[in-house]
Amino acid sequence: TCALPICGHGAPSRVQGTNEGRVSMMNDYETSEQIGEFAKALVAAQIAMPAAVKDARNPHLKNKYADLGSVREAVLPVFLANGIAVTQGAAIGQSGHVTVVTQFTHVSGQWMRSRVEVPYQEQKGTNIAQAYGSALSYARRYALSAMACVVAEDDDGNGAAPPREPTGEPVQAERQVKIGRASCRERV
Repeated sequence: TCALPICGHGAPSRVQGTNEGRVSMMNDYETSEQIGEFAKALVAAQIAMPAAVKDARNPHLKNKYADLGSVREAVLPVFLANGIAVTQGAAIGQSGHVTVVTQFTHVSGQWMRSRVEVPYQEQKGTNIAQAYGSALSYARRYALSAMACVVAEDDDGNGAAPPREPTGEPVQAERQVKIGRASCRERV
């Protein structure tokens, strides 16, 4: 589940940030003026949301990850059941980066959206269209995962762990992670 970065009422809220690492990504976030009905539906959806399955393999890093299809399979059914539509539009931004706008729209008309820009360039063995497509898929996957607060887990990882014995005491199954004004609950 996710405690949303909901920023009160009034004018649309906006959060901006950049990642100054090897890959520079820019994102910003905003909501409709009113979000009460949307927030209720989002909480209900996130309570029911399963983890995305790490079903793809990165041959270079030799690790598994949840691809865009897996993230969509985790998010869309519970969102749609709670009256939330997901749209993702793409373009080349003024910076020349792939720009993806992800919007969650509730049947009430309330919404939240995020825009992320991801750089892309032609790599050895690929052409510019392939580089754009790769950056687009990456941006869509990360934007949807971040906005929905969906986590990824191995499809066989939980089966290998022994079941926990009940102790009669409450178990802390989540921790809150703060990132700027945003906060998400992370399974531990």
